[in-house]
Amino acid sequence: MLGKIIGKITGGESKLMTVALIMGPILVVAVLFILTHLLFTPKQPTSEEIVASIANKAMLGGIDPSIVGVTIPLDDNQSSADEDSEGSDAFEFVSSEYIYYKIPTTFVTNLKGDVTTVLRADIAVSTYLKATSYDSFNEEMVAVSPIMVSAILTALGKISLADFTGAKNLEKTAEYLTQAVNTELEKKNTLYSIDYVHFFELAFNEG
Repeated sequence: MLGKIIGKITGGESKLMTVALIMGPILVVAVLFILTHLLFTPKQPTSEEIVASIANKAMLGGIDPSIVGVTIPLDDNQSSADEDSEGSDAFEFVSSEYIYYKIPTTFVTNLKGDVTTVLRADIAVSTYLKATSYDSFNEEMVAVSPIMVSAILTALGKISLADFTGAKNLEKTAEYLTQAVNTELEKKNTLYSIDYVHFFELAFNEG
């Protein structure tokens, strides 16, 4: 009887040992997998971290972050307006476009070497800027209108009727007027220059 009892106990321990030998390595592998996943899985950056990285790289390269389309919000102590924008995005992309300004003066002048032909022209100018610069650009164009009018009238007096004949000549004339205006604006150290001169209306009265 005692031998049977000892045999049962010994057999039970043997089964427990077998189960322990099988399950032990499995548990160890599972624990190691979980720890490795938690410790070494890279953390995905947030949108704020991505924007900060772009801005830092731009500034380190000597580039204004706004040039790459990123606007960095001011600190709380820089403007009270920040309190109203706490719920806004950390950055925004601002589109650029051609901003136009029509000079209010109608140009009436004779052309070079032709006292019988009178040119009448309405002219607009344009510059490629961010859409948020519209008000600033328009205000300066109003202020420098007399300078532009003088520059254009002077330039028109140096060109002939042939310079308005055909699309290519008209394009060259527009470029010539653009250079003439920008030359005078540079002398005044204005904030903006112009990219193009556009003929809004163009007519000739031959005497």
